[in-house]
This record gives sequence, C-alpha cells and structure tokens, in this order.
Amino acid sequence: MKPQVKAFIFQLTGWIPVTAFVVSTLLAPKFQAVKTNDGEKLFMKWIFIKGIREIK
Repeated sequence: MKPQVKAFIFQLTGWIPVTAFVVSTLLAPKFQAVKTNDGEKLFMKWIFIKGIREIK
C-alpha cells in the first residue's frame, strides 16, 4: 500500500468518530431539570418535536 493511500485511510478513520460525535450531539434530545413551586421537574427539547415537553 502506498504511503499516500495509507495517509488517506488514516484521515478517514480520524474524521468518522468526530463527525459521528457532532451529528449525535445535534440530533440527541436535550434534558434540563428546573425547580418550580411544585418541586423539581424534568423538561426535554428535541429538534423533531415542537416546543418543550415535561417528562413525568
């Protein structure tokens, strides 16, 4: 295997985990705990649903 091809393969293997990390971070739902008068509640925001949802 030529060094140029080997370098290209190493570049790809380095980029795949980074790209997967960024994509999964953007697509994953975001959770937040908020203290209210009724106690602490858990809320979720996700790009695939409108608004913010309360988790029971």
